[in-house]
Amino acid sequence: MRNFRHTLATKYAQKDISPFETFKFLDKSHWDSFVVKVKSERFKKISRKAKKSAEKNTDHAHVGRMGFVGLEDVWEDRWKQLVESYPHLEVFGDERIQKYTVSRSYYNHLTKLYELPQHLLSDGEFKGTLHKFHCKEREMKEDGTYYDIGKDVVTEVVGNGRHHGGRTLLVSSVLGVTKTLHSRKRKKKSKGVDRVIEETDTVQRDQSRLVATAQALPEIESITTCELIWPFDDSFPNMILGHGQAYPSSDRILDNNPMHVDYIKIYVDGVVEKYKGYPIPPHTMKPEEVTDMGSTQGNFIQWPRKAIKVYFLRNCSRILLYLLLY
Repeated sequence: MRNFRHTLATKYAQKDISPFETFKFLDKSHWDSFVVKVKSERFKKISRKAKKSAEKNTDHAHVGRMGFVGLEDVWEDRWKQLVESYPHLEVFGDERIQKYTVSRSYYNHLTKLYELPQHLLSDGEFKGTLHKFHCKEREMKEDGTYYDIGKDVVTEVVGNGRHHGGRTLLVSSVLGVTKTLHSRKRKKKSKGVDRVIEETDTVQRDQSRLVATAQALPEIESITTCELIWPFDDSFPNMILGHGQAYPSSDRILDNNPMHVDYIKIYVDGVVEKYKGYPIPPHTMKPEEVTDMGSTQGNFIQWPRKAIKVYFLRNCSRILLYLLLY
């Protein structure tokens, strides 16, 4: 959704162009305040500061829309492939270094392989951050600090020895959850913890509500024609994004992995043309394959049960209508 807001800000709000013909689902009552916000001097100041900070980062992560969380199920296979392509990587035994390296690799559509940029590895020699990792790992093993609790090579190199709580660069579900051992802002940290706890409770309550809603819906006992509707909230209950075949609720495996608790297996037959660029839930995404609504077409996916309208065979007129529309 961040990219969508950026699109609205740069291509519409800042240019005084109305987005409502392109994005008919937008709430017009919020547009004027959004335009005022993105044109404000405070917003521009924050934007300039963010761009300046971004320019300093020359070692970009290539994790896609799913972020670091999306790497959790695939990083080991990518690491093995990288080691086959770059045997020098075998010297890294630290799992966090391996995950960091995988996050910096990119997919080459010609070779069908993941590759590392030349600023990290070139002509068989480590460069940049990987060179620092290699040197720091040897140094820490020699002086015995490699096995100290609270210390690791990635934090020592990228974080200058400090754990920066909340940054996905170092603290994530993929690179490993860590504790802020040397925070100098104790009071601010405490407020942050309270805020995180409050947000976590909210997410858990919403998750419980979604599961309860899914459980209250009727079970799907056989492959059935269905519609896929807006999955993120209740704002657009009648927005039909596409249609397909819903599989029985008892079918809980997709691509050899268990599906999310309140999701249903779907084969997507078609997607409404104007919605093909729309975002999809994180659990629906598949790296390099299914990243937006358009890429779900012709694929098996998992979709929130609450966002599925099922039509049984008795609704023949509805099915015939789909055949005509799609």
